[in-house]
Amino acid sequence: MIAIAVGFAVALLQPQLLPATFSIAIVTVIAPLLILVPQTRSSHLSLFLVGFLYVNLWGAMQLDQRLSESLKRTDWKIQGVVSDIPRYQHNVVRFKVDVEEVQGLSINDQTNLQRLSLSWYGPDSTIALGDRVDLTVRLKPPHGLVNPAGFDYERWLLAKGVDATGYVRGPVIVLSDTNSFISRARIWINLTVQTQFDSQQTIALFQALTTGTKSMLEAEYWDLLKHSGAVHLAVISGLHIGFIALCGWWIGRLAGFLFYGYRFQHQYPYIGAISLTAFYLLISGVGLPAQRAFIMLAVLLFTGSRMFYLDHWTRWWIAIVTVLFFNPMSLFEPGFWLSFSAVALLIWISQFSRGWRMVLNLQLLLMIGMLPLYLLYFSGVSVIAPFFNLIAIPFFSVLVPILFIHLGLSTLGIDLFIPLLKGMSDIFWWLLEWNQEIKFGYWQLDSPSFLVLVLVALTVACLLLVRMSIPLWVVLVLLMPAIVGSSVLNKTSSDFKAWVYDVGQGVAVRVQVGEYQLLYDTGPSYRSGGTAFERAVLPHFQNENIDTIDHLILSHSDNDHAGGASVILDTIKVGSVITSFGYAGSEFCVADKNWEIDGVKFTFLAGSKGGNANDRSCVLMIESRHCSLLLPGDISAKKEQELIPKIESSIDWLVASHHGSKTSSSSAFIKSIKPSNVIFSAGYANAFGHPHSKVVKRFIDKGVNTYETAADGAIMLIADAKKGCKTITMREDAKRFWRSF
Repeated sequence: MIAIAVGFAVALLQPQLLPATFSIAIVTVIAPLLILVPQTRSSHLSLFLVGFLYVNLWGAMQLDQRLSESLKRTDWKIQGVVSDIPRYQHNVVRFKVDVEEVQGLSINDQTNLQRLSLSWYGPDSTIALGDRVDLTVRLKPPHGLVNPAGFDYERWLLAKGVDATGYVRGPVIVLSDTNSFISRARIWINLTVQTQFDSQQTIALFQALTTGTKSMLEAEYWDLLKHSGAVHLAVISGLHIGFIALCGWWIGRLAGFLFYGYRFQHQYPYIGAISLTAFYLLISGVGLPAQRAFIMLAVLLFTGSRMFYLDHWTRWWIAIVTVLFFNPMSLFEPGFWLSFSAVALLIWISQFSRGWRMVLNLQLLLMIGMLPLYLLYFSGVSVIAPFFNLIAIPFFSVLVPILFIHLGLSTLGIDLFIPLLKGMSDIFWWLLEWNQEIKFGYWQLDSPSFLVLVLVALTVACLLLVRMSIPLWVVLVLLMPAIVGSSVLNKTSSDFKAWVYDVGQGVAVRVQVGEYQLLYDTGPSYRSGGTAFERAVLPHFQNENIDTIDHLILSHSDNDHAGGASVILDTIKVGSVITSFGYAGSEFCVADKNWEIDGVKFTFLAGSKGGNANDRSCVLMIESRHCSLLLPGDISAKKEQELIPKIESSIDWLVASHHGSKTSSSSAFIKSIKPSNVIFSAGYANAFGHPHSKVVKRFIDKGVNTYETAADGAIMLIADAKKGCKTITMREDAKRFWRSF
């Protein structure tokens, strides 16, 4: 099992999948050589190859189904079935469709699309899970923003089996209702919960516990759950699966008593447990955490029912391999590591603890054992979680069965448990709110470096191995880097560093000089809610423990440059705001205004004057002794001409004006400033055609290195006396086989 799992992991970490022919060649060459290897090692190598080649084949099949890059922004006539519960938010419906028929409208091409992720803006009707629909859509290949510490959307799409994304262009016609019993049950449960309860907190909790619908769990609710270490209670996982399995087990035991003497009587508890949990898995939407928990339980129950003796660790490894077999991408999910690590700790702790003391020690030891993962994924830990869970877990072991009993009775028109369930929900949320008032209940720590994580992991391992007998002062010394923080390790020794973030159709550039931080533009806000800053930039800020910006510069008022301003001011301390349009509390950018930080000079070449908003953009030049960066906003070719006399030497990096529009970046301007590198910050397959092909050609003809955030992801610029002016692109530096380009 270990050999297969390692084979899975090695294959998934490849920057590029091996061609099928090469995989066959590996088998052809290595298989005969295994005869020369000792039998045990030979079997291990064989199993490693099985895992490795399986993932290569699985990945190749998934990627082959994707929409071709040559077909981006093409229109299609689709017939298919809505495969999940549509999410309605801000006048937008998001849903997935399993494709049955597909026909190109603007091209004559064949595709093998299996599943689509679609958005429907301004819907004029409703759709539901299981509806067979006929619709016209505009599609593009799976593509996401790629930024340091950012969410890997393309990996998520691959794990979900999505072959293309897009939006609805025409009317959605519901051809028929193909809802299965499970689909109808999920819809009915959500509607029943919404009808019977009036509190959004109660509705959000009960929908999450039954159908796995988390769309009503707002950010403030997640914060409450995180503070008390109770997120696992609202996400269907091993805990809930265990509750239902226990109910099924006792139902099976009861059936055994009622049908005493019948054949397979001893199997009834196993049948009851696996049947009820399988039903719950389907009702909950077959989410990845629930899948993992079900597979682990199924392994346990199957081996038990067949009287196979397998120790807990063997069952644990079988469950890991089974989970990865069905969805190899689970390896990259935080939930995969959190759930399997928690089970491993339970197995380990159970070897040394028995009786009532085990209950008291369990939560504390789990918190300590999971600390490295909490720091890695959340940069924090709830210190009240062990005590809260002593109450919450028994509480939910009663709540979940009562909730399902109530739903069963509701089909008969009996609403006996509504007051009880409402009261239990109110108590739970009140406890969460009360816990949030505890000042030191949640420790938000600096995002740890690799060294800090290693030190914490070693400390935790020592604590568990010697059963908590290490002196407290030794523990504190080992944990000091995590407690004090590792921000000192993030300090830059270069002249300056800059990150041109991948924010889609927009601009956001961060410049760092020692402790000094500057952000030039914020990227756009979205009509469906949220901002590019929250998705693309803020995770990097949090990862590097940046909570203050010395200067926020908004080049001009267009949404794609200033759409995230309000969010920044709400979440991060800002020293001063400089704009070209008089944002509340800001000062205007003025030509020739400059300041210097540790030998790096910042100068506005133009700003606040011009015939339109674009030409009034704040144009910022950043210069060290070795490298220079020019940020021109959205100025036109006419405004560029005014800058030429002010730029006395060649530019190392230029962020192309107006995302590479044909109205900017004239040949005369390029020839005059002689940029070594140009960066086009534009959205993938954007409707404006940025960057324009003629503009790109102008730069290439002048020998300029060209980069595009859509194709290269976030771009890091390092100005250093020893290493020179270095450019690093994320899609190349962190290459993954599931990422396009």
